[in-house]
Amino acid sequence: MPQRIPIVIVTGPPGAGKGTFMRAVSEGLQWPLFSKDELKEILFDQLGSESRNDSRRYGVATFEQLGYLLEQQLKVGKSCVLETAFIPKFWDPRVVEFVENYNAYFVQVFLTADDDVLKKRFVERAQTQERHDGHFDTALDAQEEYVRDLEARKWRPLTVNGPTFTVDTTDQLAFSADSQAQFVQDVRAAVSFE
Repeated sequence: MPQRIPIVIVTGPPGAGKGTFMRAVSEGLQWPLFSKDELKEILFDQLGSESRNDSRRYGVATFEQLGYLLEQQLKVGKSCVLETAFIPKFWDPRVVEFVENYNAYFVQVFLTADDDVLKKRFVERAQTQERHDGHFDTALDAQEEYVRDLEARKWRPLTVNGPTFTVDTTDQLAFSADSQAQFVQDVRAAVSFE
C-alpha cells in the first residue's frame, strides 16, 4: 500500500472564521491552499457576476475546481489545504473516492460559533469592502437563505478518515497569535507520519 497523502480540510459555516485559519494552517505547513471563494472571485473578475444566480453557478463550478485541484495534487503524491463551507451530502462520497483511489488521509478543521454570532458576522461581512460584490450577500434573500441553511445544520463536519479538530470561534479574542500557532502545531502533528 502506498504511503498515505495527508490533506487538510478547513470547513464550517460561512462567517465562522475559516479565512484566518486556512492561511495560518497553509503557511504553518507550507502547503498550497485552495479556497473556494478565492477561486470564485477570479471568475467574478474575469466573467462578471450580475445576479445571485451567477454567484450560485460559479459556486458549483468552483466546488468542481476544488475537486480537480485536489485530485491533481493526490496524483503526484502532494498534500494541500482545501477551504470552503463543504456540504457533507455532496463531499462525503468524494472523500471516500479520494481515500480509495489515492490513499488520501484527511485531517479536518471544523470552525463553528453560536448561531446568533454567525448570523451577525454574515451580515457584517457582506457590508464590508473586503467582501467581493459578486457574492451578492447583501441581498435580503441571501441572508434569509443563510439563516435557513444554518438552522437546518447544512454545514457539518465531513466524514473523514483522520481526526477532526472542532474550533469554536464565538469569542474571536480568544484566538491570539500564540493560540493559533499552537493550533497549527496540533494539525502538523496530526498529518505527520514520521
